[in-house]
Amino acid sequence: MINFTVKHQDTLVGGLTFQIVSNTKDASPAEFFRDVSNFTDSIVVSEEAFSIIESCFASEFSADDRHCIYYHHVFHSHDTEGVKSIIDKLIEKKRKIEQKGIDTKEMYWFTAQEIKFLNQNRSSIFNFIDEITVYLETSIKEPKSKGVYVIGI
Repeated sequence: MINFTVKHQDTLVGGLTFQIVSNTKDASPAEFFRDVSNFTDSIVVSEEAFSIIESCFASEFSADDRHCIYYHHVFHSHDTEGVKSIIDKLIEKKRKIEQKGIDTKEMYWFTAQEIKFLNQNRSSIFNFIDEITVYLETSIKEPKSKGVYVIGI
């Protein structure tokens, strides 16, 4: 029903996905995205799976900032401090799901059948969150790390 696979990619990928790209370049976003070699260390996840953790990323922007409101579209940049904050939020999200299950108020867009599926497949969600967390931790440990880009495609 919902695909929790995290795929490592070496190029920009299309489809209903989110791509998280480690940024180690001193380049404008336009320059960064023109050079496909910048995508050699990236991960791609399904749009539905990302929506479970999207709030961890979007909360790095103020509630009235269009980057937060429209997080699901285009690309967003997070510096290393922002990525550290996202990692903490991912760990907290996992803890909440472990203790209370899926919060239907927070994830109101899922149908009752999807919520049931998610609650029955929490281990897949935990593995998904762990893989994203490890990728982010590894990305910011790079000596030249500037953070990450998150691209909604």
